[in-house]
Amino acid sequence: MPLTDQQRARLLQIFQQKLSQCTVCQVDSWQISDSIFTLQEFTNNPFFRKGGSVYPVVPVSCNNCGQVIFFNAIKLGLLDAQPLQ
Repeated sequence: MPLTDQQRARLLQIFQQKLSQCTVCQVDSWQISDSIFTLQEFTNNPFFRKGGSVYPVVPVSCNNCGQVIFFNAIKLGLLDAQPLQ
Protein backbone atom coordinates (compact mmCIF):
# COMPACT_ATOMS: atom_id res chain seq x y z
CA MET A 1 0.00 0.00 0.00
CA PRO A 2 1.66 3.25 -1.07
CA LEU A 3 2.05 5.96 1.56
CA THR A 4 -0.04 9.09 1.18
CA ASP A 5 1.71 12.47 1.27
CA GLN A 6 0.34 12.98 4.80
CA GLN A 7 1.63 9.59 6.00
CA ARG A 8 5.05 10.22 4.45
CA ALA A 9 5.32 13.65 6.11
CA ARG A 10 4.42 12.11 9.49
CA LEU A 11 6.94 9.33 8.98
CA LEU A 12 9.74 11.74 8.11
CA GLN A 13 8.95 13.82 11.19
CA ILE A 14 9.06 10.75 13.46
CA PHE A 15 12.28 9.39 11.97
CA GLN A 16 14.08 12.73 12.13
CA GLN A 17 13.50 12.60 15.90
CA LYS A 18 14.12 8.89 16.50
CA LEU A 19 16.47 7.45 13.87
CA SER A 20 20.17 7.90 14.35
CA GLN A 21 23.18 5.84 13.35
CA CYS A 22 22.77 2.33 12.03
CA THR A 23 23.48 -0.24 14.73
CA VAL A 24 25.53 -2.35 12.30
CA CYS A 25 27.80 0.17 10.54
CA GLN A 26 27.29 3.40 12.57
CA VAL A 27 26.42 5.44 9.43
CA ASP A 28 23.45 7.83 9.52
CA SER A 29 22.01 7.41 6.02
CA TRP A 30 18.59 5.80 5.61
CA GLN A 31 16.17 4.95 2.81
CA ILE A 32 12.51 4.98 3.91
CA SER A 33 10.10 2.87 1.89
CA ASP A 34 7.28 4.61 0.01
CA SER A 35 4.90 1.77 0.89
CA ILE A 36 3.44 -0.13 3.82
CA PHE A 37 3.96 -3.89 3.63
CA THR A 38 2.61 -6.82 5.59
CA LEU A 39 4.83 -9.10 7.60
CA GLN A 40 3.06 -12.41 8.07
CA GLU A 41 3.69 -15.24 10.48
CA PHE A 42 5.41 -18.19 8.77
CA THR A 43 3.50 -21.46 8.38
CA ASN A 44 4.86 -24.85 7.29
CA ASN A 45 2.73 -24.90 4.14
CA PRO A 46 3.92 -22.11 1.82
CA PHE A 47 0.92 -22.56 -0.50
CA PHE A 48 -1.78 -22.17 2.12
CA ARG A 49 -1.96 -19.35 4.62
CA LYS A 50 -3.78 -20.59 7.66
CA GLY A 51 -4.37 -17.84 10.19
CA GLY A 52 -1.46 -16.36 12.04
CA SER A 53 -0.54 -12.80 12.83
CA VAL A 54 -0.05 -10.13 10.19
CA TYR A 55 1.69 -6.82 10.91
CA PRO A 56 1.65 -3.71 8.71
CA VAL A 57 5.23 -2.47 8.55
CA VAL A 58 7.32 0.26 6.97
CA PRO A 59 10.80 -0.98 6.01
CA VAL A 60 13.74 1.38 6.49
CA SER A 61 17.13 0.37 5.12
CA CYS A 62 20.62 1.63 5.75
CA ASN A 63 22.13 3.11 2.59
CA ASN A 64 25.60 1.94 3.63
CA CYS A 65 25.34 -1.68 4.83
CA GLY A 66 21.80 -2.63 3.80
CA GLN A 67 20.44 -3.46 7.25
CA VAL A 68 16.63 -3.37 7.08
CA ILE A 69 14.50 -2.52 10.10
CA PHE A 70 10.73 -2.68 10.23
CA PHE A 71 8.46 -0.22 12.01
CA ASN A 72 4.87 -1.09 12.89
CA ALA A 73 2.64 1.26 10.85
CA ILE A 74 -0.12 1.17 13.51
CA LYS A 75 2.25 2.14 16.33
CA LEU A 76 3.59 4.98 14.16
CA GLY A 77 0.03 6.27 13.73
CA LEU A 78 -0.03 5.72 9.98
CA LEU A 79 -2.92 3.25 10.07
CA ASP A 80 -6.00 2.78 12.22
CA ALA A 81 -5.82 -0.19 14.58
CA GLN A 82 -9.32 -1.36 13.60
CA PRO A 83 -9.37 -4.79 11.94
CA LEU A 84 -10.40 -4.94 8.29
CA GLN A 85 -13.89 -6.28 7.60
